[in-house]
Amino acid sequence: MSTTSLHDWHPTDEVDTIWHRLQQHDWCCIFDVGDWRIAGVANLPNWKLRTKDWKNIVKTPESIEAPPSAPPFLNGLLSIVSFDGELHSWQPDYTVAHDTSQNRWYFWGTQEQYNTFVGEQTNGHEYRVSSTQSFELVSNMSEAYYQRAVERTREEIELGNVYQINLSHRIGPLQIDNPLKTWLALMDLNPSTHGCYWQTPQEVLLCNSPEQFLLFSTDQSIQSTPIKGTHRTPEHPEAYNELWNSEKERAELTMIVDMMRNDISRVSKVGSVIAKARTIRQCGD
Repeated sequence: MSTTSLHDWHPTDEVDTIWHRLQQHDWCCIFDVGDWRIAGVANLPNWKLRTKDWKNIVKTPESIEAPPSAPPFLNGLLSIVSFDGELHSWQPDYTVAHDTSQNRWYFWGTQEQYNTFVGEQTNGHEYRVSSTQSFELVSNMSEAYYQRAVERTREEIELGNVYQINLSHRIGPLQIDNPLKTWLALMDLNPSTHGCYWQTPQEVLLCNSPEQFLLFSTDQSIQSTPIKGTHRTPEHPEAYNELWNSEKERAELTMIVDMMRNDISRVSKVGSVIAKARTIRQCGD
């Protein structure tokens, strides 16, 4: 049986064409980590894990021999947590990684998988999609309903029942000819430190977020980096002062940090939770 290893790859296709090739798999996840853009793909018949009892899942250590310059993700579970608290996880058959700073490509898999993958190069084939996307956006919440919901939210806050309510609403239906092309364009237009393209036979999710909710490290530490307050023109000379001196942004950040500190404290050692001073940074830092 062939062992899994890291392969240098020198593709002849254009970068976006490579991502679209990977999209042809039933299961595809593309995400950015620093200067790396990484894709895990698979053709699995079932989910590896779908459960609401995910809080006690322990990662099994794997022996992976890879050079220090290897991509930050080679193998493991790719997961999302749905709105109902269920963890959806699957494991890629192989991984493709692009070091965007050096324009170098790597393939993590068996020799047979690598040979098959390289043999599937498109030889100049282009993935053409329609650029016409004309549709009307409709909210599932009327203005009157929204106003009532705002008043109810204020009442609950005054009663001390909640810190904050995310009064969101659904907009759609969106008609997107090619979700991956839309995500790639969105990441180019608005570079995000926590963007992700997620595709399974049941769903497609596009994520373009600058905010890191939770980071679980191998040393069993947890980190949250909430963001409150952005500026449309960060290059403006007064942008920093406007954000720093805003009572609204300061209050919202204080509130969300206190909430995260409270929640993380429930699963942490006493006295180990530390809240750092607020800072202002450029998106992508």
